[in-house]
Amino acid sequence: MARQITVAYGINGHGTIVGLYVDAGGFQHGFLDNGGVFSTQDIPGSINSGVYGINNLGDTVGYYVDAAGAHGYSKSGTTVTTLNFPGTNRTYARGINDSGEIVGYFDSAVTGAILVMALSDTCMTGAISARIA
Repeated sequence: MARQITVAYGINGHGTIVGLYVDAGGFQHGFLDNGGVFSTQDIPGSINSGVYGINNLGDTVGYYVDAAGAHGYSKSGTTVTTLNFPGTNRTYARGINDSGEIVGYFDSAVTGAILVMALSDTCMTGAISARIA
């Protein structure tokens, strides 16, 4: 039997808490606790997931795992955007501010590198990839 745990990773200015919990089967699920109302925040098709950050607008960021690897994501309302750093199979979004700027990290199975990044359009396509080239 897997150990069941709950971990809080973020809280916004309104007191909404996000994190992840592990169920009895050993699977991770993202959660949101809004004023004591607990809801699971899984991404459809995911095997595991977690929510790492929330801003004051209620937008969340985190990661999910599917058959292709680990993906960062952002969620605003019901819109989920997958965030993958080019050339890697593991991207994690860790924080979001009220302007929608996202930070996170990725690691490369090939090189074993772990780099912190800003997940904006500019960094995803230029600055970070140029820095690590």
